[in-house]
Amino acid sequence: MDDLFEVLDEARAAGKIGSYGICSKDTDIIRAACIAGRSDVWQTAADPPATHGLLAAIKSVEEPDTVELIANHVLSGCLVTPSPDARIPLEMAIPLGQKLDALCAERGVSRAHLLIRHAAALPNTRVVLTGTTNPAHLAANAAALSEPVTAEDRLA
Repeated sequence: MDDLFEVLDEARAAGKIGSYGICSKDTDIIRAACIAGRSDVWQTAADPPATHGLLAAIKSVEEPDTVELIANHVLSGCLVTPSPDARIPLEMAIPLGQKLDALCAERGVSRAHLLIRHAAALPNTRVVLTGTTNPAHLAANAAALSEPVTAEDRLA
């Protein structure tokens, strides 16, 4: 990792790039890179099962306010039951689905709405990636953020 950072630091010093970041689903990798103090942008999963590890990674950084988060895999919590390649184990998916359904009913919103607001409510989130090509879904996703997020929007 140090060799990679050295190449990226040289490219930044030479003006070839302005900044660089880390993208991984594994928050241990992100934590290690950020503890090294070489990256100020992270792109990682921001679904409810990933929240605990992500918050621990943010707390491990010396100056957590300097890190910006690009939240991806935001809608993983929309799964009722996981596909064989899903990150959410079956034993977590069913209780998560039940919790999400209850919150959706209580708040009168869709799962996507709930999960997008959760990702946006995480510390230092600057971008929420929802990955849709459907114009109606895009409009609904944008509408989920039409009001400022609050601490209540964070699900875990």
